Amino acid sequence: MGSVSALSAVASVALGPLIGWPLAGTLAGLLSLIALYDLVLVRALRRGWYRPWVRWVNVTLEVSAPGFIFLVDVRWQGPVYALTAPPLVILGTIVALSGLRGSRALALGAGTIAAAEYALLYGLVAWPLLDPAAPVTLRPALIATRVVLLFFSGVLTAIFVGALNRRAAEALSAVRSKDVFGKYLLHERIGAGGMAEVFHATYSPEGGFEKAVALKRVLPAFADDAEFITLFRLEAQLCSRLAHPNIVQVLDFGKFADTYFLAMEFVDGLSLKRLLDRHPSGLPVAAVLHVAHELLSALEYMHARTDDEGVPLELVHRDLNPPNILLSMPGEVKLEVVGI
Repeated sequence: MGSVSALSAVASVALGPLIGWPLAGTLAGLLSLIALYDLVLVRALRRGWYRPWVRWVNVTLEVSAPGFIFLVDVRWQGPVYALTAPPLVILGTIVALSGLRGSRALALGAGTIAAAEYALLYGLVAWPLLDPAAPVTLRPALIATRVVLLFFSGVLTAIFVGALNRRAAEALSAVRSKDVFGKYLLHERIGAGGMAEVFHATYSPEGGFEKAVALKRVLPAFADDAEFITLFRLEAQLCSRLAHPNIVQVLDFGKFADTYFLAMEFVDGLSLKRLLDRHPSGLPVAAVLHVAHELLSALEYMHARTDDEGVPLELVHRDLNPPNILLSMPGEVKLEVVGI
């Protein structure tokens, strides 16, 4: 919406010679304010700020924008032009688009706001200025029909949203009733390499509880590579022996359909590489010392690990670099034990 408003502001200025500079300037200013609002809102949302009422503010602004433009058109071009201008013509479409938010209440609200504003703008602004010889399409009877249609566009959108939500819930229920990748429900992909990809997943066994995990899945192209799968299985077996607070724990290994997977502890945070990318000037000394201390603790544990009979496993991490060092939201440092 912000991008569309900004482009529309530029278009208004470009059309200045055709529609007149007073109208063009007023429209450009109004659209620029809407674009600025959306820009501020996007930045706020990216910082984690959100309130439920923001949706209502956005819907109200979107539905009311044609009304503001209507007032500008009346001021500079007259009521006939304003009542037939594109912004009011597409008002029903704007109401229908409110359904993209998936809320029946918002759809009904959008239709109600649009109908009420249209009726008020016509009755209080346009009708007193209309010439008695105005076209019949601009008379109260047909305008009232438009108002009713705007309201029912909100009702129909709400009915559609309700049906769509029910279908989505039924589809999700059907998916949940089956094993998805065994007992794991895959969500978004959080990483990928040349031979495997990693997903955020939910472990959901028959008992009913759920646990967030990271699921590493072999790409289909390598699922038939016996040598690679043997190494992948060996990696899982070795890593499963490691139980340390600074090492990402391996929870499960198995095969589903035509590929293999490795389930690991899910670390809610970011990698050291991403943190360094955000702070190109470097991290504070205290943070560096903390990360180094935790990593050394993990490596010392790995190097000293033995098998069940006390024989040293002689594990060496051969891929110690920032992408494999994870930092959780509470400040934990976790080492991904890959390539050992």
